[in-house]
Amino acid sequence: MTGLTHLVDMVYNGSMDGLSAVEKGFQDEFWRILGEDLSLEVQLLDLNEEQSLELGRQGARATLAPLLWSHAIGDRWDVRRVTEFLGTSRQAIYKRLKLGSALGVQGRGTTWFPTWQFDTTERIVRAVTRSIISAFHDADPTVDPLVIAAWAMKANPSLEGMSPAAWLTEGRQEGAVVLAARRAAKGLSA
Repeated sequence: MTGLTHLVDMVYNGSMDGLSAVEKGFQDEFWRILGEDLSLEVQLLDLNEEQSLELGRQGARATLAPLLWSHAIGDRWDVRRVTEFLGTSRQAIYKRLKLGSALGVQGRGTTWFPTWQFDTTERIVRAVTRSIISAFHDADPTVDPLVIAAWAMKANPSLEGMSPAAWLTEGRQEGAVVLAARRAAKGLSA
């Protein structure tokens, strides 16, 4: 169950413990920060209602960002975890990104790597990752890696209704995913 699904599940099942804890944590930190710098309170009081509402919305988005990321791109590892898994350097990982043999999505302070691209038995980046990235880059050289990562999480009719990520992690035929990537990428350039 993804973080977002779990969050929604808590709301509909009446279990507000998780939501209440997030709200309490947010409020506790909000008041702690204000208490450390009283000039912030003055700045907040100077905001008009719309500015205050927008600041609150920004806070909510920042609070839920990790859950939204998880929902959009699935399980992911940061650079440190990838270097440990592959037994390589950060420089080697970033070289893979530049050459298109690994997929990374820029986050705040790190790059996130969707886990479906890794063969956990062989401890390698699946070779098919390069073909998937190429399919999208051939259609649009400026395609955002987030688009590719999100595509890999969506159910795909040409993969028996499975997502490309699930298809690959189950060890299914990689060529089918590359064809699905080409079809999807073609839709981007249309």
